[in-house]
Amino acid sequence: MRADETIEASLICDPANDKANSSHIGSENPPFDISNHLADTISSDIDALECSLAAPLDNVVVSGSEAEIHATKPLVATQIIPSEEIPVCNSEHRPSREGGRSSPRILEFNGHQFTIMGTLGYGGFGFVWHAMMETGQEVAIKVIDKVLAFDHYMSSTNSTEDDNWRGSSLSAATTVWNEFKILEDLTSVGCAFLTPLLFSFSDDENFYLVMRLYPENLRQRMENRAAPLQLYQTRLLAAELVLAMETLHSMNIMHRDLKPENVFISPSGHLCVGDFGIAWQMPTPLSGGGFKSRKLMAVEGTFGYLSPEQSADQFAKSNYAGYDYKVDIYSVGLILLEMLVNDGRPWYRHTDPYFDPIYCGRKASPRPLWNLASVTDKNAADLVGKLLSDNPRRRPDWQEIREHPFFAGIDWNTLAERKYDPVYQACCSKRSRPPVEYVIRHHRQKLGSDFAEYKAYIDANKSHHASIGGLPIDFEILESMLLDRRHGSSCLAYDLCLCHSPSHWAMQGGRQCI
Repeated sequence: MRADETIEASLICDPANDKANSSHIGSENPPFDISNHLADTISSDIDALECSLAAPLDNVVVSGSEAEIHATKPLVATQIIPSEEIPVCNSEHRPSREGGRSSPRILEFNGHQFTIMGTLGYGGFGFVWHAMMETGQEVAIKVIDKVLAFDHYMSSTNSTEDDNWRGSSLSAATTVWNEFKILEDLTSVGCAFLTPLLFSFSDDENFYLVMRLYPENLRQRMENRAAPLQLYQTRLLAAELVLAMETLHSMNIMHRDLKPENVFISPSGHLCVGDFGIAWQMPTPLSGGGFKSRKLMAVEGTFGYLSPEQSADQFAKSNYAGYDYKVDIYSVGLILLEMLVNDGRPWYRHTDPYFDPIYCGRKASPRPLWNLASVTDKNAADLVGKLLSDNPRRRPDWQEIREHPFFAGIDWNTLAERKYDPVYQACCSKRSRPPVEYVIRHHRQKLGSDFAEYKAYIDANKSHHASIGGLPIDFEILESMLLDRRHGSSCLAYDLCLCHSPSHWAMQGGRQCI
């Protein structure tokens, strides 16, 4: 389909004065010379350096372990903290600029080169790097630090030291392997609304999962006051989310940590679900029923986004042991509610700005449906009410959700091909990207003398494929799937960006910054 054939259905149609030209989607990107661009980028990133010196994770993740994972410590999902939330470090901690500008870190794999441009976020035992390939294609690299992952699973049990260390290495390796296999399976399906894996490889220090760059997550999209979500945009994003989760469940995978921070926005404005760190995939073949009848017991996810059947109070009272795939449907309801209220805050902050989400689900705590009065669209309010039913048996399945009046008029085949125009360009040009070496050093320093000891143990066991040091994860996507023209191109205008101005897109003949 040509770029000028973008469909404007009656449901998703743009306001007359906000219509955007979509000509950049599907057009060839001009050759990009990264050498001149990097020097200014790295220099400006150091000038605007932000780093975390003692900042705790605000969004606590609670988790348990499945029997088949053999974890010695609860599994915690990687929490991506936007780099703009990292406190500015003091001048005495600022990296030295003696000898000129810093040289960028470069990774190589199978003839491809990845030039690291900065840190987009960090988590429990990893980082997300902004990188540029030798072709000029922007990518995001999820970096899992082997030592930090090993340390995460070190337990304080009375087991012997050998058993403890061996178990921690196995648990860390299993976590990485599970996420890698899920990403590999999702890539083979080719759903545009599920994050594909482009490359994966490792070295002595880290595992690297290379994915497309998504400049924003849904939380940041909702916080964008310069281009607030309109109802037709909310409807489009919600429909794309439904299609993503329906595809995920068709592959016998529960996400279990679906929240706005784990839903990404592509440069062309479309939605994509990612971060499968605590996702669960049903082994096949499996006796005892199919995916929809499978019950899980381990509580996994983020406080504030757990379903009622996952909360401790309701779990003990429920007549149904465990939870099933409908926890993801409940999460879709929470996300839709937040998009409709549209002030960028988590749903529980609407009732009490200072409420601690760790208490969600307890008596007198906020309930999502208390915010339903703020939803002005009748069909939207009805759908949210059904998705957020306390009884999972009463929540609609994906086919019923598709047929709900809120999505009336959507052509699901057109949606799957991303032919609806979101009238939005996601952008990360205004966010700082702290230098990677500084962020790595800060996180590793927390381990003190344990770092060298853990590193020596990991290196000594590199020959064991079931250990964190020897896990093989090499992968490369088919060349024909590497470039997705409908994904769009990220903004590289670090000094001047007008991505959120539809009138600017029309003036320039496309959504490109100047």
